[in-house]
Amino acid sequence: MSRYVRIILIVLCACVCVFTGYKIISSFVSDKEADKIYGTIQNDVSNILSPDQSEDESNGISVDIWTREYPSVTTNEPSESSDVTTDSKEPVENVTTIEPGSDSDTTAEPSESITESREPRPSVSETSEIPEPAPGPEITPSMIRRMSTYIKSLKAKSKDVIGMIHIPITYGGKDYTISYPVVLTDNNDFYLDHDIYGNHLNEGSIFADCSCKPNVLDNRNLLLHGHNMFQQTMFHQLHKFLSSEVFYKSYIYFFTEDGVYIYEPYSAYITSPTSQYAMTYFASDTDYLDYLNTTKRNSNPTLYKENISLNSNDYIITLSTCSGVAAQDRLAVHGILIKKVTLQN
Repeated sequence: MSRYVRIILIVLCACVCVFTGYKIISSFVSDKEADKIYGTIQNDVSNILSPDQSEDESNGISVDIWTREYPSVTTNEPSESSDVTTDSKEPVENVTTIEPGSDSDTTAEPSESITESREPRPSVSETSEIPEPAPGPEITPSMIRRMSTYIKSLKAKSKDVIGMIHIPITYGGKDYTISYPVVLTDNNDFYLDHDIYGNHLNEGSIFADCSCKPNVLDNRNLLLHGHNMFQQTMFHQLHKFLSSEVFYKSYIYFFTEDGVYIYEPYSAYITSPTSQYAMTYFASDTDYLDYLNTTKRNSNPTLYKENISLNSNDYIITLSTCSGVAAQDRLAVHGILIKKVTLQN
């Protein structure tokens, strides 16, 4: 080996060492910065949603509650055509005002004025039992009000903030809760490596697909993206939804300035990024129903909720991250909107 070849090899090795060292230091600094930004936000959210806080401030807070009714199901194995049903888009009926302290007020604090809207309940097969789960920890009007104020404070610093994703996850007796602000801009590249304030950050941000609208109910499918970080941050913990322990017991909360949208997971699976799992535009109700049908059938075999029958009136959320299995594969978690609580004043 000539002298010049040895010199070139030494230089190349030195460059590799310098580059590797730079990446390690850069990653360490980025992790610290991410923890400083998002760790602070997560602590704030934890305090806001703490049940230990006094609920005296709920006095005078009026909220409107919409609850999705569970369509009828049978105990038979679902067929390809039975996953999704078509309902006419009739207006919500049976709007009643629940007086504070009345016997029918099972979820409200005594001091709250609540208007509850329910769709007409379909007939239920005598052979089926339809569980109506109480979504996760109780979210009180004062918590919603405090979260609304907090989101407004974030928006004052970053105009792209549209809400807060909050997913309480308990697995193996440990807490793996996901809590991050959600941003939206006109492309899907910027927030891959920028924090919510626009500063460069390897972890990026949790962001809505650029095809989505800021108003939740302007989206049939609210699609959120986030990295699957080695440090177990961002959307890394979504992989817990591939476990029955998490899939059947967890709920997805999306807070906005106006209130909270609560989703129940109905499908989770690993897929290809070209599988159209991330569709947000549907030319017709038929296209939307086909999409819903596909997302439910794609769910892992052990992750199937027979009591959920989807229809064209439903709104869903899709959470997407890298699978960690194959370089390009994605983990998709779909949830159906089952409850909406909005502030009235």
